[in-house]
Amino acid sequence: MKCKFIPKVIYKEWTLTYQMEPYMLIAFATSMAPNGVDIWLSGGISAKLIANNILKYSIVDRLNVIKNRSLTIEDGPDLPRPLAGHCQVLLCYGRVFIYGGVSSIYVDRTMQTFNYSNQAYLWVNDSWSSIPVKNPCSNKGQDLAFQQPCAEQIISNQTLVVIVTFIKRVSCTSILNLNTYEWTKVNNVDVLIPIGGHLVMSIDKTSVFYMGGLYYKPEESQSLDIFELGSNGWRLIEAKLPFGISSNETKSYPSTHNITMH
Repeated sequence: MKCKFIPKVIYKEWTLTYQMEPYMLIAFATSMAPNGVDIWLSGGISAKLIANNILKYSIVDRLNVIKNRSLTIEDGPDLPRPLAGHCQVLLCYGRVFIYGGVSSIYVDRTMQTFNYSNQAYLWVNDSWSSIPVKNPCSNKGQDLAFQQPCAEQIISNQTLVVIVTFIKRVSCTSILNLNTYEWTKVNNVDVLIPIGGHLVMSIDKTSVFYMGGLYYKPEESQSLDIFELGSNGWRLIEAKLPFGISSNETKSYPSTHNITMH
């Protein structure tokens, strides 16, 4: 799929496309598929019910394809490793980028232990390739938020991936240039970004917006704010969301969101 405009389709009712049972799946990632039509649903944490009402947790290493026209589910390619809570975004020319998340989990009655992944992968030419990772926002998995949103941005024919990481509920934004594999940290400590929001891009992929999430200070509250990423970091714009959106179990579809500012 090359970079192109996709007609907007509005559905007036919900259709059940895929039943998760007999296991529960959370913290998965979604994006449009390389063909720009279907949806890729990858990874996540499965919780299977075993004897005596005990749940067994595991990290999923597979990828499912939700066929947009037939509303059916098919097996897709394997992930390069088990992943949950990672970010995933469709890039130009049918490439899919994934980053971060956790690769293993240990759960007992008192605590959960996660093995955080600081790896990035790119789906290109029908296979996964590893990308050098020197993310200035990485913290060796210490106190990281479970999910990190990411979105594509095109500036001067350069393909960039914007990633927001939360460390102890404080945001850190980094940008990966996929032309040079160089990472840049966005210095914007004066702007409070709510946790658990979504990154979306403008229809021409030149602008990136962060919206929704939860504020924790002075008290926990849903955010209706929208931030735009500029050369000097994030700035709060006048537009507001009609309602709050935040969740650790849902993902936006960055490649299909259009934002119109009046």
